[in-house]
Amino acid sequence: MDSLFVDGRPRLDLPVYPSYDTGKTMPSQETNFAAFCEKKAFEIAYAVFRISEYVKQKSFADYLETYSLSILEAASTGKYQQLLESAKPLENLLRLGGESGFIKRNHADIVIMEVMKLTEAVNRQMAESHPAEPELDIERIFSKQEYTPRNRKPATEKKPAIQQPAKDEPAEDLKEEEMTESEKNAAKIRQSVILEKIRQTGNCRLKDIDDILPDLSERTIRYDIQQLIEKNLIERIGAGPNVVYRLRNFAEA
Repeated sequence: MDSLFVDGRPRLDLPVYPSYDTGKTMPSQETNFAAFCEKKAFEIAYAVFRISEYVKQKSFADYLETYSLSILEAASTGKYQQLLESAKPLENLLRLGGESGFIKRNHADIVIMEVMKLTEAVNRQMAESHPAEPELDIERIFSKQEYTPRNRKPATEKKPAIQQPAKDEPAEDLKEEEMTESEKNAAKIRQSVILEKIRQTGNCRLKDIDDILPDLSERTIRYDIQQLIEKNLIERIGAGPNVVYRLRNFAEA
């Protein structure tokens, strides 16, 4: 980089890059982007140093040269974010110099235009190198299922399963203490009806009981009669189709 200067000022006898078609803001597909940026940054820095030769305010000229060299360094090393950060101050200084008369307005406008072309190319290249990530639909990750708590009872020792009879037909081997409360109540009501019928008729046949309880099966009626016999409330007389039932107290009387 020192070979560009003599006694701290830019050499004017150096060859410059071949002219570039400034009508394009981006290099063609055949042009390497890094080479394009380095070439364009060199052209900007060279133009700025030429302009600063005629700037009487030395501090202003130093600012112009500093930012132009920063752009050239960034382009040469591929630090494109640094290039963008240095390009904006240089653009503003050139605009200030043109407005204030420190440098010719047309010179300032030409260099500003080239700086804008370079920054536009860099911005486009950076956008293509880092495309925007597709929008993530977070809502689709989660299911619509909601938690429904269950009322669980404490674990207890399970009793052996008992085969339940039909609604109106208790199992013949089902003991009273194994019946549910509702089953016990239903049995008491049925048996009281049977007992009352036997009390009224004296000697009661199975068919007589079946007539007053038409909704019950014969199996259920026989179960209730057997329960009344085991409780010593009634007794069975005879055998086969001639069987009758009567109150045990009545028989003893």
